[in-house]
Amino acid sequence: MKKIITAALAAAMVLTTGAVFAAPVEFDGQVKTQYRAQTRDNEADTTGGIFSFRLNAKTALSNNVDLFARFAAQSLSGDHIGADFNKDKYGTNVVVIDQYGFILKDNGFQYKIGRQGLSISPTALLYSSEGYIGDKHGLFDGVVATGKSGVTSLQVVAGQGDIDNKDRVYSIHASYSPAKDWTVGGTVATSNPNVGSDRTYWGTDVQYATGKANFVADYLKSDEDTKNDAIVLGVSYAFDNKNTLSAYAHRTGSNSHIYTDWDPGEKGMYYIYNHAFDKTTALNLLYKDNTKKESDATANTSFRATVSYKF
Repeated sequence: MKKIITAALAAAMVLTTGAVFAAPVEFDGQVKTQYRAQTRDNEADTTGGIFSFRLNAKTALSNNVDLFARFAAQSLSGDHIGADFNKDKYGTNVVVIDQYGFILKDNGFQYKIGRQGLSISPTALLYSSEGYIGDKHGLFDGVVATGKSGVTSLQVVAGQGDIDNKDRVYSIHASYSPAKDWTVGGTVATSNPNVGSDRTYWGTDVQYATGKANFVADYLKSDEDTKNDAIVLGVSYAFDNKNTLSAYAHRTGSNSHIYTDWDPGEKGMYYIYNHAFDKTTALNLLYKDNTKKESDATANTSFRATVSYKF
């Protein structure tokens, strides 16, 4: 699969080299600073911070082919806490070009080919790596096709889901609106988390919007014998165009997913508040309260306060 993708990228570059220097390069990005505080039963409390910088670049190679890349940097401070940063590889700082590839558009579908972040299902319960920097934490090498066939929205995924373990991932998520304000969807996927051992997943999801509130239910199950299902139930309420409050309950089996942020092996609550100062600057407050459900039932909490600026 990887050889096919590499050959396709090389061919596209050769065919469109003349357009690379003719089209302007579009830039956008984000600067983010975050304070973190964590507690765990039988452990000392920890605090720290993380600073993140992302710069996205895109240029048109032809009318329907774009080249993209991302430059990113991240740094930990304080107690250097956070499972979302690969300290074993990077220490406490990383500067890297971690995403790159091509975007092809044809007949209402978009094909993103290369290394990229990936989310599958409305709550990213099956797969989530959009928020990570570096060449681990689920960054995806492959093809992600998105578009609409009739009344059905589709996402088709094929490639390598873990750069170190070479975890093959194939997924289809389909959704449609059977009535006003309702969206229902389903997911079928396979992965290869261990050499010689395939795992199959299926999931279903429902979203409903009423007034200023949006509800979501996302359920997932694998063909493993134990610890094989997960569920997220959530509601988000927009008080106005600047302030949104959300709450999510989850229970996530450690064998239920491919790569998720929903604390595998735990259950608990997430509470999130978002405030938009303007179109570029925002404040996000997150508090989560979890309990291990598959081992010793120890509890942990996390508070994160984030200020972000988009440019």
